[in-house]
Amino acid sequence: MKPKVIFKNVAKTYTLYEGKFDKLVDLVASKKKKNKTFYALSDISFEVYEGETIGIIGVNGSGKSTLSNLLAQVMPATSGEITINGETSLIAISAGLNINLTGLDNIELKCLMHGLSKESIEEITPKIMEFADIGDFIRQPVKNYSSGMKSRLGFAISVHTDPDILIIDEALSVGDETFYEKCLTKMEEFKKQGKTIFFISHSISQVRSFCDKAMWLHHGKVQSYGGIGKVIREYKEYISWYRGLNADEQKKYKREMMAKQFIPSDKSDSIEGASLELQGESEKKKKKDSSGLGKNAILTVLFLCLLVSAYMMVQDGVDPAATIAAKVEKPVKVKKTSQPVQKEGRPIHQEGFINENNSALFKEVEQKNPLLSLDFSKKVMVLEEVGQLFKVQLDDGTIGYTDQKNITLANHVDDTKSVKMSGILPITPTVFSHSYQFYLAYINAKEENIKHDLRGLSNEMGQNPNEKLLEYKDRNVLYRIHNGESTAIIVTGIDTSSPEFHSLSGNAILKDQEGNMGLVVTEKNRIIYNKSDESLTIETK
Repeated sequence: MKPKVIFKNVAKTYTLYEGKFDKLVDLVASKKKKNKTFYALSDISFEVYEGETIGIIGVNGSGKSTLSNLLAQVMPATSGEITINGETSLIAISAGLNINLTGLDNIELKCLMHGLSKESIEEITPKIMEFADIGDFIRQPVKNYSSGMKSRLGFAISVHTDPDILIIDEALSVGDETFYEKCLTKMEEFKKQGKTIFFISHSISQVRSFCDKAMWLHHGKVQSYGGIGKVIREYKEYISWYRGLNADEQKKYKREMMAKQFIPSDKSDSIEGASLELQGESEKKKKKDSSGLGKNAILTVLFLCLLVSAYMMVQDGVDPAATIAAKVEKPVKVKKTSQPVQKEGRPIHQEGFINENNSALFKEVEQKNPLLSLDFSKKVMVLEEVGQLFKVQLDDGTIGYTDQKNITLANHVDDTKSVKMSGILPITPTVFSHSYQFYLAYINAKEENIKHDLRGLSNEMGQNPNEKLLEYKDRNVLYRIHNGESTAIIVTGIDTSSPEFHSLSGNAILKDQEGNMGLVVTEKNRIIYNKSDESLTIETK
């Protein structure tokens, strides 16, 4: 049987520029600046046959979305060979949707891009509208949609264009229980029809129940590929090992793995890079300019651009000098460049929540000295807005700077949502749900009391005596210990593919950017779900 998809030694690299000026220099100069080159994927090889369903798993930043884009042929590989025998369709949140067009216009546009005739589009449009089930919003611009509505529309369009190869990238992480079941039914139909499906998800239980094989991506490489049981077992062993490290060990491990993905500058010249912000034409291999353009050419181009800009402003009745002066007076908002950084901030003085796990907190606004990493859902006091950063204060008085996108301000959190513990128990293992009140009673308890009362301690993880985890493997629980007292209980082995879980995630008051983690609240507890390691972390309010 001929393979449907073949990847042979495929790599995808990006050039990381410090600022926009560096990109301009790289475009026109004959002598390139030594910018960092980063491997998003490296030496990826595999074959997939018709009718196979492949689950792709891995932690954040492992290369899953890059792989989905290569599979969907929305961007080229830097090196290697990709052979795809069939029509692909990518289903991701808002993938391929034009936010300025209405839902109906997007249906027509995407169907035309798939080669459907006007008659075919008119025939399937009512079916797409019924499947998406977003009501009158179908006639509104997509920019007014929620993430769940975008996912609904994107999924509905993709499954009705009858693709040979379906790539589903976290598209089921949003939306309600009814739509999730509708999607699963459609995907099961595709499996019976012998279509090839790539299912990218943080949910191990979803991958286990739906897929035939699995691929574990780890920091841009295929760590394991094969039978579903073998790959998931190896991945879960890694998750358990990583969680057993203390915070400093985790950060050190991440730095070491990230360092391996960077290409030494003396070797990057021989590798075709791709700009993170110019993924189209700039990804084509740049040829050396035989005319030997240098600094004089750059200055000439910039001077001509300045003259043209000044002429256009004068034509519009604008005083160029006044315009430039006005811009200089305004503080420049920069993230982390070689330009001067704005240090005077706009007062905020409002509570906020960390919406991305392991968000970096820096000592200075220049972001040179990281203080520590902040956990998902951690509450902070946002003091000031400084450019693209927030100046924040932690409970212990620590003050630092973090990117604005890492924080959701309290006035954007719907704290009226709440759930009952009875709605959470069905997704937990039976050994926990039958005695949950007993286990919850040991939150905020002394470490020695937990060890004395709970028999069967299987492991103590963490080298720092003040920060550790007590694991009771047979009970599917761990207690998080801080300075001799438990601060939370972690329940493992939750069922993230069940309707109850999707109902739970729909009531989350805070989610990370990928929908992998979420915060829900009960009358007495804060509960954080994590689809990557299938766990619940339960704390008291």
